[in-house]
Amino acid sequence: MSLIEETEKEFKASNTARAWKVVNTITNRKTMSSGKLKGKSPEERKKQWLDHFRNLLGTPDSNPLVEDIPPIFSNLGIEDGAFTLSELRQKSRSALARHQGKMVLCQSC
Repeated sequence: MSLIEETEKEFKASNTARAWKVVNTITNRKTMSSGKLKGKSPEERKKQWLDHFRNLLGTPDSNPLVEDIPPIFSNLGIEDGAFTLSELRQKSRSALARHQGKMVLCQSC
């Protein structure tokens, strides 16, 4: 059986892991070692992960904390409270209609 036939057989049998191994063999693709940390003990690997995620977050913000930012425009009529049930229903219908390719005209859109 050729490698192509073997790949097709594995895909048809829903054995995708094995099928991809064959595909990678055919294409001479090497596996990546992402997500694997080298450490002598589980504790050392945990520390490496902790350091990794700490470095992703960066350093704490050194700017002073701003308690409250005053509004620049106060008379724009923009509602910043929670959605009402009727607003939620209207927007849901509008979004569904756009998803289905229909145009919906409404007063609040």
